[in-house]
Amino acid sequence: MGSGSCFYSLHTHAADGIIHIESPVQRAYTLGDFFDIWGQPLGPGRVGPVHGKVTAFYNGACTGAIPATSRSGATPRSNSTSGVR
Repeated sequence: MGSGSCFYSLHTHAADGIIHIESPVQRAYTLGDFFDIWGQPLGPGRVGPVHGKVTAFYNGACTGAIPATSRSGATPRSNSTSGVR
């Protein structure tokens, strides 16, 4: 790694929304863990700065789970006017 770079076990490589897990520790990660790294809130009524009803999807299916506790890979969606995807 170059000077000034930072690496987290949960990260993305591109803007495609895919979260990669590259960790020396084997454990279950949640979508909430990823949002914590970025210092952003995630819950049933909020995704980052956007407020509204939030539903988590995993592999195209609704999980019915609270997004912060959903397994990594779940995509939070909000029906707020800001259109979080």
